[in-house]
Amino acid sequence: MVWTAKKQLLEGKYTIEEVIPPNRGITYLAKDKNGVPAVIKTLNDEFRQDTDFQQLQQDFVTEAGKLAKCHHAHIVRHFETFLEDDVWCVAMEYVVGIDLAHRPRGILREEEALHYIQQIGAGLSVAHEHHLVHQDVRPANMIIRAGATAVLINFGLIPNVAQKIRPQTETGFTAPELYVGTDKIAAYTDIYSLGATLYNLLTGQIPVSAQEQITHNLSLKPPKELNPLISDRVSQGILWAMLLDPKRRPQSVQEWLAEISDRKSEVLLPASAASIHKNVSSLIKQPTNIRSLGLSVVVVLGLLGVMFIIFPKQPQSNFTAPVASPTTRPFAKPVPH
Repeated sequence: MVWTAKKQLLEGKYTIEEVIPPNRGITYLAKDKNGVPAVIKTLNDEFRQDTDFQQLQQDFVTEAGKLAKCHHAHIVRHFETFLEDDVWCVAMEYVVGIDLAHRPRGILREEEALHYIQQIGAGLSVAHEHHLVHQDVRPANMIIRAGATAVLINFGLIPNVAQKIRPQTETGFTAPELYVGTDKIAAYTDIYSLGATLYNLLTGQIPVSAQEQITHNLSLKPPKELNPLISDRVSQGILWAMLLDPKRRPQSVQEWLAEISDRKSEVLLPASAASIHKNVSSLIKQPTNIRSLGLSVVVVLGLLGVMFIIFPKQPQSNFTAPVASPTTRPFAKPVPH
């Protein structure tokens, strides 16, 4: 059963404007009494025909309750959960912007791509703390607001039946456990998809799917082979996130983000200072007795003195570099949330 336009929900609080193309449920674009847009999501007919429909409804409400606790700037806001015509509904924020699947440039600079991935990752970390797994992390579900702020939408709110519907919708962003059913779904499931999303943002290509890797014995091409400008650290980090065995992937988003973002030696030191830093580090590692240690300390202090002469302390500046962002615009058609 699909409600039509002008249908009023929750005693007239929401009025349906149109049905958004289906994903894992039925999604409606609506407006409240003040004309504020909202997204309403319910279970679709496929689930209603299931013999366990009442349990699925309960799971839907439970997961919606978890989403309601995830107060974060990079997660779509939950408004309320309510019952209408014996069907549970979730009302959420309608996010205006452009999704990353329709970004103006097919390949993003590494700094820009990491900017969005770190924002979405921060939101996912909060969701995982509340035991909520998104299940469908991909560029189309990341909306960029004005000001280069990424928001994750379209959470999967039916965790126990993902394997029943995934084979029809599996893409290069889908972790293998979502359709194989051999492992439980956890944070590492979203980490696979987040790594695949970063792969796409930096190469412009959708990675070969996990299903194809398994059934056709295909291998995932390292992203750096497709875009030589990708750093080794980020390229290896993507491959780590996309390992087929979930137990070998990073087990938390924070762990993965720390690995792909830690490039202090490349970013913080100028070229000449970096070479001095390297020489000092090697001297510190070499001493094997007290005499050589004392000599190394003298050398290190001498090099530090040279660095202070060559690189005098600069006056502080209040200037903050702007963050590059793609052009944002309202959608002509609503985006599923």
